[in-house]
Amino acid sequence: MPSVSTSFILPYIQSNVRHSQYTVTCDKAHEINVHASGLYPENLIGERRPGEGDEIKAYRKKIFVAKTKPTFNKIYNSLMKIPRSPDMTIMFDEDSSSTIPEDESLKNYIDTGIPTWGSLTAWYWGICFRYYLIDANAVVLTMPYNFEAPDNEYLRPVPVVFTSDNIIDYTDKNSSFMVLLFIVKLFFQCIRNHRISNAIELMPAFIASSVYK
Repeated sequence: MPSVSTSFILPYIQSNVRHSQYTVTCDKAHEINVHASGLYPENLIGERRPGEGDEIKAYRKKIFVAKTKPTFNKIYNSLMKIPRSPDMTIMFDEDSSSTIPEDESLKNYIDTGIPTWGSLTAWYWGICFRYYLIDANAVVLTMPYNFEAPDNEYLRPVPVVFTSDNIIDYTDKNSSFMVLLFIVKLFFQCIRNHRISNAIELMPAFIASSVYK
């Protein structure tokens, strides 16, 4: 990971700099999430009607029923049949390095070693897939589970979803960098037993990476 200078970070914090499509991508994700999560569609029916008092407006919101959520759930449940298909599998190269113990191989880690979830497949269908349906502009960053792993241990990479509202900036020229807002609570969606000091929990951290291609 490249070093990040203070001068690089400050505009994102002090001036709230965001990429040019930030508002569009966040709005699109929210529009779909209204149907997926059954949220009250404030932009559609939240405005006060002519001659409507506060009491009636509040009552309309109270009795609101999400008519489109069952449709999303039907699509979601249908697609969730994919991992139960008998021909659903991850193919691995059989020519693995003889210097790596079998219990520390990539195949073993992908199948059983992902923290909390066990397998990458379980993580994808348990966490990532719903984001995939709702927020097409979200990204997944594979990052170390433990940044301070001993020299004699492998870093344990874990996938973390960053939704559109946490994608602060990026370049589309050679994909040279991406700036992501990392809030500790996001990490807990995959690493429920991770422990970070309270001081860090109160502070968002910016991660600049050059691995996106």
